[in-house]
Amino acid sequence: MIKVVDVSTMRESDKEKIKTFGSKELMFEAGKKLYESYDYKGKVGIVCGSGNNAGDGYVLASFLPDAKVLRISRKTSDDALFFFNKITNEVIYIDESYDFSNYDIIVDCIFGTGFNREVDGPYKSIIENINKSKAFKISCDIPSGLNGNTGLAKTCVKADLTVSIGFIKNGLLLNDGKNYIGKLINNNIGIDLIGDCNYLIEAKDIKNIFNKRNENSNKKTFGYTAIIGGSNEYSGAIKLSNLSYSALRSGCGIAKLYVPKSISDSIKPYMLESILVEVDDKDGHMIFDKNFMELSNMDSICIGMGWGSSDNYKEILKYILDNYKCPIIIDADGLNTLSKMDNAKLGENVVLTPHLKEFSRLINKDISDIKEHLIDYAYSYAKNNNCILLLKGPTTIVTNGSTTYLVNKGTVGMSTAGSGDVLSGILAGLLAYSKEDLLLSVAAGAYINGLAGELGVEELNEISLMARDTIINIPKAIKIVKESL
Repeated sequence: MIKVVDVSTMRESDKEKIKTFGSKELMFEAGKKLYESYDYKGKVGIVCGSGNNAGDGYVLASFLPDAKVLRISRKTSDDALFFFNKITNEVIYIDESYDFSNYDIIVDCIFGTGFNREVDGPYKSIIENINKSKAFKISCDIPSGLNGNTGLAKTCVKADLTVSIGFIKNGLLLNDGKNYIGKLINNNIGIDLIGDCNYLIEAKDIKNIFNKRNENSNKKTFGYTAIIGGSNEYSGAIKLSNLSYSALRSGCGIAKLYVPKSISDSIKPYMLESILVEVDDKDGHMIFDKNFMELSNMDSICIGMGWGSSDNYKEILKYILDNYKCPIIIDADGLNTLSKMDNAKLGENVVLTPHLKEFSRLINKDISDIKEHLIDYAYSYAKNNNCILLLKGPTTIVTNGSTTYLVNKGTVGMSTAGSGDVLSGILAGLLAYSKEDLLLSVAAGAYINGLAGELGVEELNEISLMARDTIINIPKAIKIVKESL
């Protein structure tokens, strides 16, 4: 797992290292790693602001004597000035009219991770001109203009490569971050963590979940899952069958799909390996019946997909939450039902999988506010409700209010109908047999889902990807994880 921190934690960790190592020595190591992280060939321009980020650029310049140092300001920090005075490079003072078109490589050392406002003045035009250039763009620590905590930006360098120093900052992964960072390389340079962190999941962290199975096994060994969803207005036969199909592809022994009786005939032709269970309904919406009292043999329950809206759902959801202790995944309209319930008792076996809009209903806050505090709000909700929250986004946040995992897998091609249902199916199948570390298993489900989507895009493209393409690639994604080092 890779440690990921907020800006204040990074700052405190830097301070502690400086006590024994020295600030100039630390700046030199950062600039040296910036140099070692890429093979600099051709005409290089190093764009420097007025802070310590510029100092890293001056160190880089000392390794690249033919590079031009492009200063926006004559002001600089004391440590940065120390290294500026040592370089022999050509120095050019630039303004908003500077033309970057002649460079092969532009290194962005304008703002550091402490930048938390909107870019204005000549800096705005300079960044826009950098982005217009066809040069390969490298950002030192963070693309200038990106908020290191939130990942939000209006004007920001669009890097091809970001060389992070110390620990990866939250903002590199959240909200707009992935649009700007390009490839991400992190160099720790010997800094110890002072404070709390989140953990970015790697394939090797979850490979043991998919261990080789014993020959003396049967379908019950790998768990039964109940997938409860569908309604008259959201009958979606293929959508619902995809849920059970992705659950089976993720390794459970049996997938039972619970749907309203009135739509069961439309589902049956698509149900091959799964079992269909008909639930009493009124006007195409489920009502409470004996089927919900017979789920005690299930190893996981997934509920809410394609449900639509009905007053009967509160009774169903409350009964399941009150009576079953297996992993319960609540998604889509199940989350909308939950947001209207005052007496719902969640627990450590409950997994909620909202996107931003669904989460905003759960916590009664605007999406714009949530984006400013993504990890904090997710963490607090999970802690206060003693549950696991999986908050979907460019980077998925998985937290139980004690530990927070980040899953940086997936692609914009998955922004299409049914992708969330595939994730729910994967979780339903995976949690039917992998419960020893429920939080890590949920993160593993998000990882497999995202990786399968990426594999689908490699075969097709991000425009044409459909949910079924992600499902097709679940086996390949699991194989990659199983074989990871």
